[in-house]
Amino acid sequence: MIVGFLSVPLFKFVVPSHPDAGIYFDKLDVMFPSILLEITAGIVVSKWSGGRAAPMNL
Repeated sequence: MIVGFLSVPLFKFVVPSHPDAGIYFDKLDVMFPSILLEITAGIVVSKWSGGRAAPMNL
């Protein structure tokens, strides 16, 4: 969720000013690329951690 939260301003203000890719990201809403980046970060972290986290006791 942190990655998605931090990437919204990135895709709203920084990426549209890029000369090559900016025109494409300007047409997209900021949520779609942010969610894709968040899902990718979740997959990378889960593969990196390898399931070593202890389960939560509720």
